[in-house]
Amino acid sequence: MNKLTRIIAGVSAALVCVTGFTQGTGMLEEVVVTAQKREESLQDVPISITVFSEENLDRRQVDMIGELANIVPSFEFARPPSDSPGVTFRGIGTQAGNVAFDNSIGMFVDGAFLGNVRLYGHTLFDVQRVELIKGTQSTLLGKNTTLGGISVVNNRPEQEFGGDVEFGLEAQNGGWFGEGVVNLPVDDTLALRIAGKWSDLNGWVHNVTTGKDVPEDRDAGIRTSLLWEPAGRFSALISHQYTDNRRVGLPTQITRPGLSALGLGAGPDLGESRFDDTKASYSSDPRLVDGDDLTHLQAHIATGTLNYDFGAATLTSITSYATSDHTNYADFDFDNKDASLFIRTEDYEQVQQELRLASNGGERLDYLAGLFFFHSEWDMLWDSVFGIPDFPPPPVPISGQIFNGSYTNTFAQKTTAYSVFGQANYSLTEQFRVNLGLRFTHEKKKVHFGRTNRPPFTLWNAVIQAPFPYQRLDNVTDDLVSGSVSLQYDLTPDVMVYASFARGGKAGGYGEFNSIALDPALGTGNPQRDAFVDDERANSYEAGIKSSLLDGRVQLDVAVFHIDVFGLQQLLFTGEFISSNDRSRSTGVDGLLTWQVTDSFRVSAAGAYADAEDKGRNERLAQSPRVSVAFNADWEQRVFGDWSVAIGGTLKHRSSKFNQLSEGLYDNAFTSLALTGRLSSDSSPWFLNIVAENVTNTIGADFGFPGPDPFVETFETNTPLRSIKVSVGTSF
Repeated sequence: MNKLTRIIAGVSAALVCVTGFTQGTGMLEEVVVTAQKREESLQDVPISITVFSEENLDRRQVDMIGELANIVPSFEFARPPSDSPGVTFRGIGTQAGNVAFDNSIGMFVDGAFLGNVRLYGHTLFDVQRVELIKGTQSTLLGKNTTLGGISVVNNRPEQEFGGDVEFGLEAQNGGWFGEGVVNLPVDDTLALRIAGKWSDLNGWVHNVTTGKDVPEDRDAGIRTSLLWEPAGRFSALISHQYTDNRRVGLPTQITRPGLSALGLGAGPDLGESRFDDTKASYSSDPRLVDGDDLTHLQAHIATGTLNYDFGAATLTSITSYATSDHTNYADFDFDNKDASLFIRTEDYEQVQQELRLASNGGERLDYLAGLFFFHSEWDMLWDSVFGIPDFPPPPVPISGQIFNGSYTNTFAQKTTAYSVFGQANYSLTEQFRVNLGLRFTHEKKKVHFGRTNRPPFTLWNAVIQAPFPYQRLDNVTDDLVSGSVSLQYDLTPDVMVYASFARGGKAGGYGEFNSIALDPALGTGNPQRDAFVDDERANSYEAGIKSSLLDGRVQLDVAVFHIDVFGLQQLLFTGEFISSNDRSRSTGVDGLLTWQVTDSFRVSAAGAYADAEDKGRNERLAQSPRVSVAFNADWEQRVFGDWSVAIGGTLKHRSSKFNQLSEGLYDNAFTSLALTGRLSSDSSPWFLNIVAENVTNTIGADFGFPGPDPFVETFETNTPLRSIKVSVGTSF
């Protein structure tokens, strides 16, 4: 048996990790998705999609997209101290770091594209479903979906009064949380929905210096949405959402002391350097909170969706406006020294307009055609404070000249993009369908970039990180033709096979994090040379089967894939930030097996094998475990009267990975166990919910990097340890 055969035989895995079932029938219920900009049954779509329903999000108390990485195989979400997350599907994606890089896995809320990776961290609440759409999706989803997309679909107002409220406590680390929704019919055509969420939770790492359990997360959000459906074929949905996410302290700690273990390096003792639930760090800078780091995101997202049904086709307009303010004050030596700080503030603003016409389905030829416009403006001020006074150590002539000396980056970027796109789905026979899509995108980025330094002037802030005047860099223009073709064939009414090819990409630009050295010819740094990053292109190939077996009790989906990326935009931190475009690829298999064993008992096995590598370096990519699996079981039973108990468990495992490029910061395999319990009644509106995450309290590295303090070898960010949330709620 060859390697690929063993992989396919050994991995029962997932296009979908969460599947509902119809109580009392023993059948798995149909899951509807809008990944192709129209409502379709998941089993009819020739794309690998993981779907989370409202029920499953609520039971697991999922507050942010990144938490789904605890459940979904082949989905990694790394949150570094700079709070610019790295996202990967199937072992490949955009690494954490440069915010100016467009992420290769785009995010959408109610059909509107979010163009800044900071917004991936906004609070989730009152969500109908989340779709994780794998593979290149540039034809229909468009901008920045080279390697996939994340779609959040919120609940819409309804023509019925009602709502719910829930309040809970965190029993392991301390804290509280709550959520509420009210739905108000205004008249027969107009309905209003107001939803809110708030939480104040302590962290899982104890900072022995400040006495805090970090990170301290205080999150809040409110959304107001209005749905107007007058008599006829027109509907309008308007919503505004505000979220406020505040984190004090970071779960990042010294894990290997390096030269400091030999007594080298000035300043106070670093304390223990075990990778565990304690750390020691403090900064006297007044911008921090009582010596601890501060990360703060405030975001507004407003969306208006208009639909007019002509009978044979529907015209849809989506208009969106979003803004965010982000603050990141990080004690970047992560110890008790007053040596290194990253002080960063950002303002972001975007507007989007999409107009599309789609046939209403059911015909031999179905079609969709549209236009897209996007404009964003992003301003960043980043003060890098480096104050390591004795590196290299004496008596070398340049002692104290490296990692000593501060500088400030000022960066402004304007992005404008236009697209025209279309897709046709043609049924050659009742069983055989061909799908063709094409998109043209013109994108331009205008960037201004400058750097100043201040005393002490050293090799570090005068040569290695050289200053340069605030200047307009050459415009970056990208004309991208992306497309897709897929064939699907129904072997039976319940079994579909498909094969697909897609090409996509995203524009290049300039990295605000990049190290920029002195150019002797200019006498200053040269951002035009050192900050530039070229565009990225990808070809994705996929073949799979989606099936419903045993009278709808079993779902078996398997897909094999190969992704070629030309110019994958990557960032490496070695104490300096180095960007690159690299030829990369990922090859593997993923799939799902879900079995509704009885009316009250369901099991599933989900997983993926992804062999992802940097082909130029012949090395594994960062944040890319080869194997990841998840096993889930759910049992529901009446216990007294009409009261029922639902108990669930998820065992998630991933193999080892590297947290930095060039196979740096090795992290061991990681396995976590989550348990859920719920008590509810058919006749009572009250319910009790319990969820325990990482029950075994397993230590793992969510992210890692070499020390910005050269006397310290490595720092790592601790994956959330055990959490137990208990809540009570009621509906009305």
